[in-house]
Amino acid sequence: ARAAAREIGYAAQMLGAGRLKKTDAIDPAAGVVIEKRLGDFVRRGDCLMRVHLGTNNSSEAACERLKNVYTVGCVPPEKRVLIHRMVTKNVK
Repeated sequence: ARAAAREIGYAAQMLGAGRLKKTDAIDPAAGVVIEKRLGDFVRRGDCLMRVHLGTNNSSEAACERLKNVYTVGCVPPEKRVLIHRMVTKNVK
């Protein structure tokens, strides 16, 4: 399963889990929990993510945005390097 992190982030923000501007309130009851990550094996009926709806009125739009964030295929994705390089500080 492959998820589009940016879309998930925008949807979570729409639910109230994030803010567009500093004065926006954050709803601690809202959010998205990713159950399946890139490369995980999935079966029909598996839960891919859980959406926690807060009191925000944008929940329908947020859920609509989340409908197509996963791509499921028969071949596992290529392994990607998570750490490209280490940056260290010279200590005197």
